[in-house]
Amino acid sequence: MQELITELRSTLAKMEAAMGAIQEAIFWTDSIGRLQWCNAGFESITGLPRYRMLGRPLSGILPLCSGGQPVAAEHHPVMLTLGNEELHYGIFEYRCDSDAYLLEVQCFPLREGSVEGCVVGTVTNLSHPRISSFSQVQGIALAISANAVGILTASGRISWVNAAWETAAGRPLRELHGRPLILGECSEEACLESLLQRTAAGESWSGELDSRTSGGKVEMMTATPVKDVSGRLASIVVMKHDITVLRESEEALMRSEGKLRAILEEAVDAIITADEFGVIESANTAACTMFGYTQKELLGENVRLITPPEMRDHHDEYIRRYIKTGIPRIIGIGREVEAVRKDGVRMPIDLSISEIKVGAKRYFTAIIRDISERKFWEQQLMELNESLRVKQRSINEALISAAEIQRSLLPSVTEYRHGLDVGWKFIPSEQLGGDMLGMVELDKEKGIVGMYMVDVAGHGVPAALVGVSVVQALQYEFGLVNDNGPVSPGKVLEMLDRLFPLRRFGRHFTIFYAVLNGRTGEMVYSNGGHPLAYVVRQDRRLERLEQGGTLIGLGGVLPFDEGKVHLEAGDTVLMYTDGIIELENKFGEQFGEERLRTVIQMHAGKPVSEMLNALYEMAHIYSDMAAEDDISLFGVGIPAT
Repeated sequence: MQELITELRSTLAKMEAAMGAIQEAIFWTDSIGRLQWCNAGFESITGLPRYRMLGRPLSGILPLCSGGQPVAAEHHPVMLTLGNEELHYGIFEYRCDSDAYLLEVQCFPLREGSVEGCVVGTVTNLSHPRISSFSQVQGIALAISANAVGILTASGRISWVNAAWETAAGRPLRELHGRPLILGECSEEACLESLLQRTAAGESWSGELDSRTSGGKVEMMTATPVKDVSGRLASIVVMKHDITVLRESEEALMRSEGKLRAILEEAVDAIITADEFGVIESANTAACTMFGYTQKELLGENVRLITPPEMRDHHDEYIRRYIKTGIPRIIGIGREVEAVRKDGVRMPIDLSISEIKVGAKRYFTAIIRDISERKFWEQQLMELNESLRVKQRSINEALISAAEIQRSLLPSVTEYRHGLDVGWKFIPSEQLGGDMLGMVELDKEKGIVGMYMVDVAGHGVPAALVGVSVVQALQYEFGLVNDNGPVSPGKVLEMLDRLFPLRRFGRHFTIFYAVLNGRTGEMVYSNGGHPLAYVVRQDRRLERLEQGGTLIGLGGVLPFDEGKVHLEAGDTVLMYTDGIIELENKFGEQFGEERLRTVIQMHAGKPVSEMLNALYEMAHIYSDMAAEDDISLFGVGIPAT
């Protein structure tokens, strides 16, 4: 029986060491979500020793956050898995002290035999690993300070104890002084007699004291004799610490052999353990399935069996070099390599190897994931991306050409038309914009021109296509002049309203259209839902041109009224789209029409280009952000004499 127990403990120790050496954190809980076991990886993430976590709800040990908000206990992946017995996976934030981590958490239910109703989970730290040397030193210091230390007389009576002993005994030193040492209720007299005999002989004594049957605890005690100058026993230094949790954990580990095996067998990834010579000692079901071997065929074979032929000669050398130098090439470093199945088929794998030490022996645990499907889709994605890049280049070239065509439709900046001062600025939010502006010569002999500004809803290619269509409709050949002379602006807007119904084009547009006699200064205009244009007088007075109707495409809901205005020398007509007044600063405040009015008043009577440049520069300084809409400015003035 004792040999069986010894063998069982050895097996469990190996399993415990193997699970502890796995880089991923592993845990299992009972049927109500309390932690029953975890490996060293889990301890590393939480920063807590296992004995302090066992029996506590996992949702409290590993509190998670999602999107910066704490995950409620009932929504913790462990509790969700217990609730519906389905695998749960997610990536969460986790904070421990002042550190923050990104964790990948997987939980799946166990449904095999006696372990039904439990949850097995893995936790992967997606952030950089913590440097915990200081924490380890601090933990050792705390553990030492927690030990109870006392000094006994040669006859076994207490002469001094430290604070930890007082706490454990529940009595101060003044009440303990002079009393005999109490070793616990189990074989107390025999233990005390043995302690006194060994120390009297100048030897140290150690023993395990178990008083759990009467509600006590398990303690490990050591006693060291202290002799005086004559060689006689003067006192005995005793140190003891509570190992109740340790013993209960060991017993729980022995009871959980089936559950530990279930963890290995339920793992999706292949797990293979080999000794320092590369001989396979264990392989889970996933490993057998992945490589096409039975366990009997794998056990006792060298891991070179699943290594590509060209790498087999180097495999043992890698292990020997690592054992000799301690410099890893694969161990502790995950990497992608190739492996070979029993049928000779090669497959790409994600390989992670950890070193395990059990006594004087070394073991290596490999976690292997078949990434054939991932590699297939990566190749598909690369090919698709390359195809998209080719298409994107073609689209970009087409957009550049289209943008050049669109700009060619704009009026010349330096040109005077019938003595008029003409200037514009056009800044699309994308390569192509929905804003269009221009002039049409209606009667060259009389010096009459038509001028327009169009703003199609939206921006980009769709808006630009509609904008170009509108410009084509505003050419001389499309009926802007009849037998009686230029068609009035109101009639032109009615024509556009019929040509571009909203139900047909799926988008509306606004327009300001005017007919100006450059010789007399007489101008007739109409506005189709466009931001109101201004007449900037040379004396800095501003007049809003308010006559017009609704936006184009609604089917003539309201008539397009016309307005008349007379321009003098030094006066300018300013047209703009709402893109400039809707520019926002970092506080979300718009540039607005009031600032626009202030700038154009300051530049009244000056050349149109100077006015437009000043307006755009002021708006750009105010916003200092990329525009979300197209920006267009158009000015036509009668030069000052």
